Amino acid sequence: MHRRFYFLVLLCVLALCAPSPGLAQEAAQDGKAPDRHKAAAQEPGKPGQEAKQQQGPPPSRVVTAKARSGQVMPELEYVSTVYFPEVANVASEVSGRVDKITFEEGDQVKEGDELVILDTEVTRTDLDASQFLHKQVLSSLENAEKELSRMQELLGRRTISQQDYDAAFFEAAGLRNKATALEANTRKLQLQLKKSVTHAPFDGVVLERHAERGEWLNAGSLVATVARNDCVDVLVSLPQNVLPFVRKEMPLDVRIGATTYKGKVEAIIPKGDVATRTFPVKVRLPNPGNLAQGMEARVRIPSGDKIEAVLVPRDAVLLARGQNMVWLALGGKAVGIPVNVTAYVGLDAAVQPVVPDAPLAPGMDVVIKGNERLRPGQPVMLVDEKGQPVAPKKDS
Repeated sequence: MHRRFYFLVLLCVLALCAPSPGLAQEAAQDGKAPDRHKAAAQEPGKPGQEAKQQQGPPPSRVVTAKARSGQVMPELEYVSTVYFPEVANVASEVSGRVDKITFEEGDQVKEGDELVILDTEVTRTDLDASQFLHKQVLSSLENAEKELSRMQELLGRRTISQQDYDAAFFEAAGLRNKATALEANTRKLQLQLKKSVTHAPFDGVVLERHAERGEWLNAGSLVATVARNDCVDVLVSLPQNVLPFVRKEMPLDVRIGATTYKGKVEAIIPKGDVATRTFPVKVRLPNPGNLAQGMEARVRIPSGDKIEAVLVPRDAVLLARGQNMVWLALGGKAVGIPVNVTAYVGLDAAVQPVVPDAPLAPGMDVVIKGNERLRPGQPVMLVDEKGQPVAPKKDS
């Protein structure tokens, strides 16, 4: 009896001291956690991958230059049109049937080149007849002058009447006048033969062809339109308040397409448009061969007195989505500043920030190479022209 009682007490004590399954599972998990962290810490590759994800892409290598201050004349850009300096409507000087045409539209021609040749068969026949008749009249005139000389001697001897002498005199005079007229007609026909070929008036390009083979041309009929194209004129209309800042022979930048050309003011025409109060200014520039009449041109014209401005190299100004941008290297990061270009001075551009309080001032590092691939806040590394890393330039 007592043994059974002690056995039951012992079972109760053992039941109370045994751990519950939930606690044992938590203890097992707690015991394995350090091992798992330790194993994770010992796994190769994972820490480097997490570090790489945190570091991001490497800095972009850029070349910079110092912005500086200077005085410039503000400029405005005006849209204008390209014209050829000379355009001639070439016409035939004589009438005739077109026998040959030696050009097509778009052909380059030299001064004196043959353009149109007329048939000259009838003119040559008329010339031959005129020359023969002229010789015949000269023969008759020679006889008439000899007869007049004899009549003059007989008149002096009073063997003939004055009336007979006058008849011989006027006959010789009539033949002389007839010979002169035939000589002039011969020269006229010779000139018609020469003028039966129409020549190019100057070096240039054929814009239009107005004649065809077999066509009859009257004197003055158009055969071709030829334009001089060794240079071109850009005609820009300026308001009257800008004219005082423009002078003849002034060099100007003219942008046609993606190319900027150097031109100069050829003429300031003192006749304005009453409706718009603008005045035409002709800017002439050499034609490398690819410029044509009607192209759009943009001319930068001085529009005011000199002002203080920030000057940066032209390469620092980048056109992005219709807005000029200048990229700065500040604190090792790229900062994009929208700017307006007020003028160009040699290889520099005078710029003003679109936002007045933008951090753009003389002495700052502006990116001149590598700026086309930058993004705001992107890390940058300053390098020289050879690609070697350099320390940030200090303002001198």
